[in-house]
Amino acid sequence: MKNKTTKKFKKNKEVQKAALQFIEDCATLRLSRNLRKILLDYISQNKDCLPVDFDVYLYDFNMLFDFLEVIFNEQSR
Repeated sequence: MKNKTTKKFKKNKEVQKAALQFIEDCATLRLSRNLRKILLDYISQNKDCLPVDFDVYLYDFNMLFDFLEVIFNEQSR
């Protein structure tokens, strides 16, 4: 399923260049691990007063973690 954002990114060379640079330079396993720690710390500190739409935040984080995992797996080949 392609959306407008996907089409826009395909046309935008600067975004492609930045994405490739990120993939080359990022320590994806460390980044993923640290983001998870921060997220879990936030949840533990705010478990009684999380935002109503926190499920949307978690979905976005999950998508990011999946992306980082794909990058890490490709870098490890």
